[in-house]
Amino acid sequence: IKRMVNNAMRNTWQRNYDSIKHDLHIGIIKPNIESWTWSFYEKRNLETIITRLRIGHVELNAYLHNFNMLDNPNCLHCNTPETPKHYLMSCTKFTNERAIFKQRLINEEVPTFDVKTVMGGGAFPSEKQKVIIKTLAKFINETKRFSSG
Repeated sequence: IKRMVNNAMRNTWQRNYDSIKHDLHIGIIKPNIESWTWSFYEKRNLETIITRLRIGHVELNAYLHNFNMLDNPNCLHCNTPETPKHYLMSCTKFTNERAIFKQRLINEEVPTFDVKTVMGGGAFPSEKQKVIIKTLAKFINETKRFSSG
């Protein structure tokens, strides 16, 4: 009975998530509610930044602007909204760091470079996902964009 109740609860939770995930930043990255064994990084401060990037609640201008903490949501270097996608994929300030990030992933036989993949949502085995997250952590450290990175 316990297993049936747990399955029913998980199915209900998945249906609820499916109905709202298109409105959530993490919905782009994570298609279901199943646990990601690879999503945890060994350093707490980097794990916090990675998690905040995934959910879109991170110290970037677009998020801070939503809470009236900044007047302008735009990146100071690109003059476009500074979102997690912008930070990871296109900010001109981090062109060199991003090129190294991409090359590291290519060296690890990760052919795709998009938000979903670099945040742990790609279709790769668990061990490969762990490598991707470690590579993301290096990028975060190298950009020095976050105070606790």
